[in-house]
Amino acid sequence: MSAVPDDIAADFIVEAQEILDRLGEQLVSLEQAPEEADQLNAVFRGFHTLKGGAGFLAIKPMVELCHAAEETLGMARSGQAVLQAHHFDAAQQSLDYLQAMLDAMGSGEAVPHAPATLIAQFDAKSAPPAVKAAPQAAAAKPVAAAHGDDAHAPA
Repeated sequence: MSAVPDDIAADFIVEAQEILDRLGEQLVSLEQAPEEADQLNAVFRGFHTLKGGAGFLAIKPMVELCHAAEETLGMARSGQAVLQAHHFDAAQQSLDYLQAMLDAMGSGEAVPHAPATLIAQFDAKSAPPAVKAAPQAAAAKPVAAAHGDDAHAPA
């Protein structure tokens, strides 16, 4: 982030926060009505927009996580995959990790990576994981992820 002016990074954080807030609500709606193409497109666009901004700012952990979500959502949009419960779980958990990444950016800390096990849950052809992904580092552990199904409730 040092090569990017602080005002651009600050603008990204504000915009990304707004997208995350919307994504939380949109994911709940999509999970309740997965056949809604408009909602699927909106969720896809949210992750895509976050990935693009993060790519511009060279925030690799955010790009990787958003890319995994975007790939699965893209396959669902094209009819090549059907979103399963574990995909929605991974998407909700991703919002917590993306929030932790934004918080780290805002405080000037290193942006934490999401666990590989979380990213793997987005594999459109994967079976549900036997055990949910757990944050690997206490510093990167989002609060909502520690509450199991409470992580699905909109903030």
